[in-house]
Amino acid sequence: MKTKFALMTALLAFSYAFSQEINPKLKVYSQKVDSIVFSEKSKMNKELDDLERSYLDNKITADEKREKKTEIAERYEEIINGKVTAEKDQLETATREMVKDAVMGDPKKQSLQLLAQNNAVLVLNTGIKKTKKSF
Repeated sequence: MKTKFALMTALLAFSYAFSQEINPKLKVYSQKVDSIVFSEKSKMNKELDDLERSYLDNKITADEKREKKTEIAERYEEIINGKVTAEKDQLETATREMVKDAVMGDPKKQSLQLLAQNNAVLVLNTGIKKTKKSF
C-alpha cells in the first residue's frame, strides 16, 4: 500500500513539475502575440489617420476612403496572421520537444527516484554508461 502511495505521489509530482514548465512558455507565447498585434495595429492606425487626413483635405472621396480602409485592414490582418502563425509553429515545435523529453526522456539521463519503505530512496537509472570500448 505504501509503495502504491509512493508511486502515485511521484507521478503527481512529475506531472505538476511538467505543468509548471508549460505555463511560462504559454505566457511568453501570449506576450509575443500581444506584442505583434499591438505593433501592427499601431502601424495600421497611423495609416488610417493619414487616410482620414487625406479625406478631410478633400484629396480623396468617401468611396475611395472606404476602399483604402478595407485594403489597409486586410493587409494588416494578413501580416498579423502570418506572424502569429510563425510564433505558433515555434511554440508547437517546442511543446513537442518538451513532451517527447518528458515521456521518452534523454536516454543518457533517465532516472526515477522513489521513496521506499523505511524512508529509503530508490533510484532507478536506465542511462547508458560509456566504456572505453564504446568510443
